[in-house]
Amino acid sequence: MADPTIFKIFLSSPGDVPGERDDAQTVIDEINAGGEFAHHFILKLYRWDDRTVVLPMPVTAIPQKSVDIYMIRPSECDLTVVLFWSRMGSPLVMDTREYLMGKRFSEFMVS
Repeated sequence: MADPTIFKIFLSSPGDVPGERDDAQTVIDEINAGGEFAHHFILKLYRWDDRTVVLPMPVTAIPQKSVDIYMIRPSECDLTVVLFWSRMGSPLVMDTREYLMGKRFSEFMVS
């Protein structure tokens, strides 16, 4: 039998939805732990606030740049999920281009 496929999910969200990010992680963990799909796929969630990943964020760089350098890009994932609540993120200048927010930058990186 072939090894299960790793299905990569990029979670993009501003800082005001930590509970929702945790909920998404809980659902993914429960699906993986259930074992029903273990022979077919394993879900892997990538989130900027993953407590198990040390993400260097120099004070001289914008956080999105660190995420872009040290994490997987949305375009490298099988699915991108975007969460919003009361704010959509902070304005961002990345590689001399202006974006309304890091989430908008992530949208461009999907294509």
